[in-house]
Amino acid sequence: KILINIYSHDKDSQRLFWIEKCIQNIRHHHCVVASLKHLREMCKLYSASHHGYGYVHKMKQLERDNTLIQLVINDLEMYLTHVGKVVGVEERKPTEVLEGQSYSHNDELKT
Repeated sequence: KILINIYSHDKDSQRLFWIEKCIQNIRHHHCVVASLKHLREMCKLYSASHHGYGYVHKMKQLERDNTLIQLVINDLEMYLTHVGKVVGVEERKPTEVLEGQSYSHNDELKT
C-alpha cells in the first residue's frame, strides 16, 4: 500500500529500495515470511509492460542476483536447528528409520 500513494517517478526507486530491504531482512534471518510476502506483492506491481518486466521475470532476476532460494533454505535450516535444540530433539541421520516409520528419509525420497 505504501507504493500505491507514491508519485510515478518515485515508484521505481521506492520499489527497488523496499525489495532490497526485504532481501536484507531475509539475509539476516529477520521477518523472513513477512519479507517474502512483501517481495511477492512488490514483484506483482511489475506489469508485463513495465520496462519489459513481469512478475515471473522479476522473481527470476531476484533469484539470479541474490540467490533468494538459497537464502530462504539457509533460514529454514537455521530455524529447524534452533527448534530442535529448544525441544531437545537430537539430529537424525537421513538413513535412520524412525520409530513408527517404514522407511528412512532417504528411502522415502527415492520412491
